Amino acid sequence: MRTLGHQQVVLAGRAVSWPSQAARDLFFLLLSDPRGHTRSDLIDLLWGESETRDGSNNLKVTRYRLRQALGDPDAILEQDGRQVLAPRYHEYADHTRFQRLLTQARGADDRERQLSYTYQALSLYEGEYLPDQTAPWADDMRNTLRTVYVRARLELASRHCDAVECQAAVQNLAGALRADPLVGEQYHRNLMGCLGTLGRADQAITHFRHFLTFIQRDVGDTLAQGTLTLADQLKSGEVHSVQHIGSDLPCPRRILHGRPQVDQRHRPPFDLSHWETELLRGRQVLSLMQKLSRVHSWPLLARLVQEFLAARLPTPYVCLLPHDVNPQRSLLPGTGPVAGWPTAVLSAVQAELDRVTGQGTARSGGAYPAHEPDSRRPVLIHTVHDPAAQPLGWLCVARASEGADLSSGDTELLARVAEALCYLLSQPHWTPRPSPKRPN
Repeated sequence: MRTLGHQQVVLAGRAVSWPSQAARDLFFLLLSDPRGHTRSDLIDLLWGESETRDGSNNLKVTRYRLRQALGDPDAILEQDGRQVLAPRYHEYADHTRFQRLLTQARGADDRERQLSYTYQALSLYEGEYLPDQTAPWADDMRNTLRTVYVRARLELASRHCDAVECQAAVQNLAGALRADPLVGEQYHRNLMGCLGTLGRADQAITHFRHFLTFIQRDVGDTLAQGTLTLADQLKSGEVHSVQHIGSDLPCPRRILHGRPQVDQRHRPPFDLSHWETELLRGRQVLSLMQKLSRVHSWPLLARLVQEFLAARLPTPYVCLLPHDVNPQRSLLPGTGPVAGWPTAVLSAVQAELDRVTGQGTARSGGAYPAHEPDSRRPVLIHTVHDPAAQPLGWLCVARASEGADLSSGDTELLARVAEALCYLLSQPHWTPRPSPKRPN
């Protein structure tokens, strides 16, 4: 029973030849719902007539022709006043097997079986349900199955993204968007960002142009500013933002491998030990972010970040402060995340915060003056911000002693943690946030 991309019944190796359009429509109508339909519903759905003598006669003749075409006098049964198709036909229908395999995937207890069942299901989806059928009853089933298919593709894309299997993630994400381009604009940004990260910016820009044309011409709408900004970054070759597919978490590949080099014409010599160090650092940050994604309170978040960095940097003086921090109150000796810090270190952190934030004067719109972290200063501060550049917090690291510099690996680790926190703190459960202002 082929219904996905086709409308065909094959019995004993031969395609069934229907004696009438009505007989074929009756078969697929009953195949679409194992519960069947009442006589009056069938007459109304097929001929648009109430249960008149003509309607009843049409149904009787059509049932006879259907049974003759299938060579099966028991093809249609009556149960509880409803006309139903014999269960064996439902069992062999591709859309039934499609849904059954996805149910098995959800119940599987390991990743490989989940992927296997899901890919088996997707192999059956060769196109829209009953593509030649224009009746409303087919539209309902068509929309339901398309939604199930798109959701399965998106779930696969997210699973592959988790495992940094980027090519498979892109293929599934693109498949979902082809089936339903209106599933969500964020998924189009995901695809553009992934393609750009994989060095396929030209394909990302092509996708953007097709999507823009579709939205403007067919939908009569405009794209979000975030999508337009991402397209501009890809066109100009800038390092662009990219997120985990289906969430606000950072891209696992970006965490593992760091930001891509914008200019790929001059590659450094291959260094296997450096690559191993980069992968180890990335896995450590990814493990931290998986732990932080389950946290819903700032004190716990700050403590976990502090413990993670203090164990890996040559200084114990690490803290994550909220964006509306008052240094005079939050950095008092013996309180909060800086308990036990020497007075000299506290003073240095307080002075650097004042410098970074413009002595407490916020710009219009709530954004503080932009700054780049300077590893030569006594205190290194990374601004944690949301996609609109609104500050969310300050990641502060003070030197343990005079001359105790951070290595390039240390500063890279800090940058990756700060970038990951930007995405993490932009998640809905961290909003609404207080207005970004500094108390007096």
